[in-house]
Amino acid sequence: MGLAALVATTAVVWMAPTVLVRTSLRDRPLVAAFAGIDGSIASGSARWHWLGGIEYRDVVLRDKAGRAAVVVPLLVIDRGLARLAIDPRDLGTVRLVEPEALVEVRSDGSSLEDILAAWLAATGRPPAMELEVVNATVELVDVVRRDAWRFSDVIAAGTLLGDGSLTGWTAAGRLRHSDGPAGAVRTAAPPPPAGEVVRLDRSTIPAAAAAVLVRDGGWSLSSPALAADGSRTVTLAAHRLPLGVSSVVATRFGTTHLVDGMADIRLDVTDTAAGRQLQGNVSLDQFAVCAAADLGERFSIDRCEVPFDLTLAEERIVVRRCAVTSDVFRAEASGGLRVPREDLRRWIEELVGEDLAVSVDVDLAAAARAMSGGLALRPDVRVTGGSLRFAASSRADGDDRLLELRATARDLAAVQGSAAVDPAVAAGGTRERPLAWPEPFTAWIKGRRGPGRDERVRIEEARLVSTAVEVSASGTPAAVGVQWTADIGGLVGELAQVLDLRDVTARGRSRGRIDVGVGGRGSGAMKVSASVTDLEVAMPGRPAWRDPEVTLEAEGTGSVTAGVAAVEEARGVLVCGTDRLEAAVAGGVLVDLAALGGFARETAVPWIRPAATADRVSADCSLVGELASWQPRLAVVAPVLAAEGLELAGSMKAAVAVVPKEDAWQLQRAGGEIEKFSARWNGREIVEPRVVVTAAGRLHAGSGRIDIASGEVLTATISLRTGGLSWMPARASGGGSAGSLADRLRGRMQWQADVARLEQWLVPVATAGRWSAAGRVWGTSEIVDTQGGVNILLEATGSQLSLSAAAAGAAVRPLWTEPRMTLACEVTQPFASGAGADQMRIDRLAVESSTLAVAATGRIDDISARRIVELDGTVAYDWDQVSRLLVPWTGGRVRLSGSGGRPFVLRGPLGREPRTTAAAGRTVAAAPDEAASLPLPDDWLSATRGRGPGGTALAARVTRPAAVAVADSTIDERIRGLAIDTS
Repeated sequence: MGLAALVATTAVVWMAPTVLVRTSLRDRPLVAAFAGIDGSIASGSARWHWLGGIEYRDVVLRDKAGRAAVVVPLLVIDRGLARLAIDPRDLGTVRLVEPEALVEVRSDGSSLEDILAAWLAATGRPPAMELEVVNATVELVDVVRRDAWRFSDVIAAGTLLGDGSLTGWTAAGRLRHSDGPAGAVRTAAPPPPAGEVVRLDRSTIPAAAAAVLVRDGGWSLSSPALAADGSRTVTLAAHRLPLGVSSVVATRFGTTHLVDGMADIRLDVTDTAAGRQLQGNVSLDQFAVCAAADLGERFSIDRCEVPFDLTLAEERIVVRRCAVTSDVFRAEASGGLRVPREDLRRWIEELVGEDLAVSVDVDLAAAARAMSGGLALRPDVRVTGGSLRFAASSRADGDDRLLELRATARDLAAVQGSAAVDPAVAAGGTRERPLAWPEPFTAWIKGRRGPGRDERVRIEEARLVSTAVEVSASGTPAAVGVQWTADIGGLVGELAQVLDLRDVTARGRSRGRIDVGVGGRGSGAMKVSASVTDLEVAMPGRPAWRDPEVTLEAEGTGSVTAGVAAVEEARGVLVCGTDRLEAAVAGGVLVDLAALGGFARETAVPWIRPAATADRVSADCSLVGELASWQPRLAVVAPVLAAEGLELAGSMKAAVAVVPKEDAWQLQRAGGEIEKFSARWNGREIVEPRVVVTAAGRLHAGSGRIDIASGEVLTATISLRTGGLSWMPARASGGGSAGSLADRLRGRMQWQADVARLEQWLVPVATAGRWSAAGRVWGTSEIVDTQGGVNILLEATGSQLSLSAAAAGAAVRPLWTEPRMTLACEVTQPFASGAGADQMRIDRLAVESSTLAVAATGRIDDISARRIVELDGTVAYDWDQVSRLLVPWTGGRVRLSGSGGRPFVLRGPLGREPRTTAAAGRTVAAAPDEAASLPLPDDWLSATRGRGPGGTALAARVTRPAAVAVADSTIDERIRGLAIDTS
């Protein structure tokens, strides 16, 4: 009985695997092995054996949506249940037969990463195994570009050790472009034929890899076990490998460029105690670098060969052989090379100690053909020929070490014209102008270091030579002196051949010297001394800059790191005759060289800011001299001073002193004065015996905003004062037209002016001589942001205002006088992002005088073009006061009496556009309607027409008849309604 029970128990145990694989427990080992995946795993069937091994068929890995991502028709583990129970950390041989995977790649990950990321992060040491993959297929689908690539015929074998390392492995297969899978990967596969399961014989792997490698897209990657000396070699080989698969990499990792073409690769990478050795050859066919955004070609070459043999150590590269051969450039290198450092002086010292030879030759004509759009030196200039050569060598010279660098350009040729940008337009007869620069420059440096331990590299000779400039240098990396001489006219003429100098012409001669000394920790001192004689610079649309002599003296201490100069102290003086510009900074500031040169990617990057560790930082600048001579100099950087016909004169003194305050610069002292100031333009002139300007506030270097806490401008004509005003970058408020005062100013200002003198500013001199104004005006202006937009309030009061006329040869005749007048105008302009952005609302318009009183509201439409004004209000008037004002005209013989208030409506453009008529196929201006125009001064109208709100040509027309009754030498006014139409 006991024996029967034992036999029965043994039979049950022996048959248990066969029974269990037919239940839901079959997939428990798979689920346990992949616990933590964001999806599921299941099989179609299985075979378990205590001694003979384990098989799973139709294993499917799915994502959380149930879509199949990986299918393995057959998974074999050659360890039986008994062996695994004894040692679960050794799986023996694990074989995957004909697995398929579908991987959808996105910019933020992939479908396979979504499933396995958490599992991989939580998995500890994997079990040891011999892994074999037979005839695998992997489909990579770029869901962003709707493109697909397929790895097929993949075989792989390797040993996975218990510590997670892989040794003695080989992988091979083919990579081809794919039309993409019809849908998901197959979820089931027909079972392998009966009999022995296909095995991957390790002895046949090299032959199988070689067989797949000779086919297009074939590749193999292998690494044998560690050698006796501890070295390991990884070998990569490929035949006509399509590089377009890099688009998938660009999608996944967000690279800005990708490559295309075909590559033949043979690469052996060996890790040794001396470093990592790379040997092999890379051949590229139809190679192209493309932009990842639009796949447009940026650079392409037909064929390139790169044989190499080099060793990479921690900070040193030993090149036994490295060459690049193509139709665009050729390069060769051999010897030792140190990895570049931020400490340039130390890197040069290390470089001199190596035996090195490098040469690079560039065919500019081929380079122009290789680059999309050609090699453009400026928008209308395309390179057509020339060559560049660079050579560097470091070698022993007796007991010394010698470093030589040389760069040469030859036979530079280009064409200028629209066809240079787009050759296709040449067929339309576009003319091209050939440009030639046979010897643009030659430059060389020769440095030497002695045999002593304390010897440093010294520059024996350094020179840059062209037909217009010569630069030479000598010294050591710790103390270098550079001097130059230049023919400015010749230099500008040469550069104008290939650079966009916008028809700039110049002449003069320059000479100077720069001395640079480098101390410890990269800090150093620099001194500049330069002069220019007989200088003349002419730029289109700007006054010519002429100076017999210009001298510059500057010195400073600091350091440069990663494009940022840390200036501890600096001072500079620019002298032009009797004119002088001085600037000084102390205490430690940072100067961003890219932002200073206009190359910063972010416009908000301040070009100068205080250093974080700085204490008591200060900066001063002063300017003295004649305004007439400073105008053309400053117009080079300030185009507003180059306005057509503008002439400035006067003796000027100005100074600014600033200190850092939090994230801004505090204006401690800012002011200036101009004696005998004059400005003339377009028939107008401003003449002031003295102009005084003072200000205090803050300058936000990053945003460009200026906050004036207090400021004052004083002249004999007008005075302005403010206790709080802000000047902001264009469009900072989001409202108004770009660059308008309403767009850039915020705050409150008080002002007063002499009308007689102010007239000279506003109208031409000839007109002011015939129409004389007098009196004084004063008031306030305020610009603030409100919920509805930018609110502008103007309040003004005038006293003893008058207008007189002086005809040729006649005495001055008063036309109009007003003892006192007040004006209040408040308008609101909506923000650009809101509704009604092209409209201005007139909230209040009030005029009060002894003659009349006006109160109105309205709006201005289409302010970006015609500026149509609409006013609706009331007007009250006193005819008795009007008759007194008309005494100069009537001689007192007519007296008007009566008063009253009436509503009115006004509609019309604040800048009439001339009417046009078609004549002979062209548009000409029509004659104005003189009968409908008010009798205003013609000269004033012609001078101000079309100038916007500051100068308005207004024509009025009465659209309703007026009833007038005459009795006892008086006129009784009975106008019931009035409308003025200026459209």
